[in-house]
Amino acid sequence: MAFNQWPLTLSLVGTLGDHAGGATGLAWSPDGVSLATADTRGVHLWRATNGERISDLFGPTETIACLAWSADSHVLAVAAGAEIWLWGRRERGGVERLPASGGWVRSLAYSPNGALLAVGGSDGHEGIITLWDVSSAAIVTALEGCEAPITDLAWSPDGVWLMASADDGMVRGWTAQSAQPLVRLFGHEDAAWCLSWSPDSRQIASGGLDGVIRLWDVAACAEVRQLRGHGGWVYAVAWSPDGSLVASGSGDPDGYDRSIMLWDAPRGIAVARHERAHADVVHALAWQPGFGALASASADERVCLWRVARS
Repeated sequence: MAFNQWPLTLSLVGTLGDHAGGATGLAWSPDGVSLATADTRGVHLWRATNGERISDLFGPTETIACLAWSADSHVLAVAAGAEIWLWGRRERGGVERLPASGGWVRSLAYSPNGALLAVGGSDGHEGIITLWDVSSAAIVTALEGCEAPITDLAWSPDGVWLMASADDGMVRGWTAQSAQPLVRLFGHEDAAWCLSWSPDSRQIASGGLDGVIRLWDVAACAEVRQLRGHGGWVYAVAWSPDGSLVASGSGDPDGYDRSIMLWDAPRGIAVARHERAHADVVHALAWQPGFGALASASADERVCLWRVARS
C-alpha cells in the first residue's frame, strides 16, 4: 500500500483483548499472519485476519519488556527481566529459555537473515549488547562501546548495520564484523528511546524523551531532519513498509500527550494526528508487513488496530 495522497486520517478498526497492567509491546510476524502482544502476565498471539486469539504464553515472572520474531516467523523471542524465552523453538513448538548472560534485557532484534539474535540492555549504568547464534543458542560476541543502558535495537533491512539507542541520548551503530561502534549519532537532549529503519536501509528514525523524532543518514553520520509536534516523550516510532511515512507515539507522566502522529518522511511534515489515540502512554507501534495496518500498544491495557486513509 502506498500512502501518497495527503492529508491522512487514522481510523480505529479494532481493539485486541484486555492487557492486564498495560500492553507493554507488540510485534507482527514477518509473514503478516500473526500479531504478538505483551502485558504484565505474558504474551498473546492473535490472528491478523479476524483478531482471534490463537494462544497465550505464560512463564516469565517479570513484565514482558520486548518481543521479536525470527525471519521465518517460526520463533518468537520474549524478554522479561534478565530472561529470554524462545517460543516455538523446539521441533514441535514449545518454549525454551536462553542461558542467562547477566543484565536487564530491554530490547531484542533478529538479523534479517535469521542467523543472529541481538540482545540489548544494561548492567547497572553500562549498556550490554550480545549477539547470539540462533542455531546453537550460544553467544557469538559481546559488542563494546556501550557507555549507557540500551533502550532499543534495530537491524537494517539489508543486514549491514545493528543500531542501538541509549539512555545517554546517543544512537550507535555496529556492523556484524565490528566490536566497537563505527557510527555515533548525537542530537537527542534526553534518552533516545526507540528506533526504526527506512525500508531501503538508508535512514533510521530515532525517538526520544526530548519529544523529538530525528531522521539520520547512517552512512553519512548526519541528521537529515527533525520531526517536532508531540507534547510528550516519544516512546515509539515505526517506518511504513513503503517508506513514505513515519508513525510516532507519545506519552508523559502528566497525561498531556497520548497522540499518534504520521509524518511524510521525505518532506518532514506531519500529515495526520490522532490526539487521544490512547488513554495512557503509547508504548509501541508496528506496521503489518505488506498491508499497511498500524498496531499500537498502550499502558491503557489496549492494543489498537488502525487504518490509514486519505481524509
